[in-house]
Amino acid sequence: MMLPDLKLRQTPISTSPSASFTWFLETFKLIKGNLLQFYLVTLITPILMFLCSVFVPFLGIILSSIIYTFYCAAMFNACLKKQKTQSLTFSDFLTFNPQTIKPLMVISTLFLSLNILFSIPFQSSISEFVKIIAMENKVIEDFSYETLSLYFNEIQTKYPEITSKLISSFAIFVIGLCIIEAMMFFTPGIISIHKNINIMDAIKLNFIGLLKNSISFITYGLILSVILLCLFFILNFFGVFLFFMLLKVSSFAAYQEIFVEIKTNKDHQAPYNNTDLDSRDF
Repeated sequence: MMLPDLKLRQTPISTSPSASFTWFLETFKLIKGNLLQFYLVTLITPILMFLCSVFVPFLGIILSSIIYTFYCAAMFNACLKKQKTQSLTFSDFLTFNPQTIKPLMVISTLFLSLNILFSIPFQSSISEFVKIIAMENKVIEDFSYETLSLYFNEIQTKYPEITSKLISSFAIFVIGLCIIEAMMFFTPGIISIHKNINIMDAIKLNFIGLLKNSISFITYGLILSVILLCLFFILNFFGVFLFFMLLKVSSFAAYQEIFVEIKTNKDHQAPYNNTDLDSRDF
């Protein structure tokens, strides 16, 4: 059976707000019959990231960033393989084109650098805040929300500059994380599937696709929020992993509608240039 080739659009298209529902329907089709593989890979990834961060000094942070980047790419590769062949094994999550490994390493380094950059002010503010708490020498026996809120208000009254700095640095940190996650939403998958694309072109396409479909992604975010609450209420901690699995698989479905032209012929495609972006064949 002839499998469809994927060709990356020069310009991402805009979708209707209802497109997010289509993405989730496609998500359930992709995970059907392979839920265990998708879930276990999603479960193992944060465990490996945690172990690297805790037991490998300094390099553990770098390894965690690399693991997350390759996880994002692996989910796209697995979804594409499942869509083309209707079958999936654990080895498919570990199959990468050699040409894409170096760009993915660069993306993970960029991801880590931005993460550190945005976290520095927040870490500095936390250190100052901890010193103030130590100076106060006050023992907190009740860690309820009301007690902690009163204690924070008391600190805020005595040291307004420190607390305002903590709040503003936290806001910067959260905004930074949103920017990083936006950058990582499609970029690793695009690089992994379209092996000849330039890294900056992939990042640019990623942001253009998100901006042109901002309304669709607002709807998408609302649906994900409901799913997260339901999964956490039903499955508690394990529901969070299931949520991230759905997030990554649905992002592949969104990628296909926004970025991809479906072709059914096997004509030879020209190498990547400014006007033509080729996909990787399995």
